[in-house]
Amino acid sequence: PYPLFSYLGLLPWTFFSTSVSQGGQSLIQNIPLLNKVSFPREVFPMASVTVAGLDSAVALVALGGLFAVYTFVPKATAVWVPVLLVVQVAFTLGVSLVVSAVVVYLRDLRHALPVLLQIGLFATPVAYGIDFIPGSMRILYVTLNPLAAVIDGYRRTVLLGTGPDWALLAPAMISSFTMLVLGYLVFKRMEAGFADVA
Repeated sequence: PYPLFSYLGLLPWTFFSTSVSQGGQSLIQNIPLLNKVSFPREVFPMASVTVAGLDSAVALVALGGLFAVYTFVPKATAVWVPVLLVVQVAFTLGVSLVVSAVVVYLRDLRHALPVLLQIGLFATPVAYGIDFIPGSMRILYVTLNPLAAVIDGYRRTVLLGTGPDWALLAPAMISSFTMLVLGYLVFKRMEAGFADVA
């Protein structure tokens, strides 16, 4: 059913969007703490990702309701969901770390963030399937946007009863964990100037 198809795309996107939106502004919203207390600053974007995760957990209740309405039982291959979730969280946290650090230096970016996330929504297969993307472009597509492979993986494992498409998920995993490492390194590199700029 299409409502289940689209909702399984909307859940991870909402988690990502909320994490990046709130995490991106988490440092400038806590400027007094940045200036007065010494502690790991990455706590703020990480907390935003955690809160978004709790919101997503609540949203799972609605997904359960949709399963009941359509009398649909998730397939046994849904055991792959935790793997997909790890990839999703890694990419989301990496992006949140970068955005939160950059926003401290470029305050106007926070006003552009909603627009960029809106564009990202249309560039991610939330309302449509990954089959919409030409086959020759899919590897590059999921490498640049790992959420595409994650969403496709959720649909395959929960709705279709197949395993993830590893040809798409593998490059997405590499990209996600690379983003996490780079995000942390960029954050730590820029962290030294947070108090001065703030």
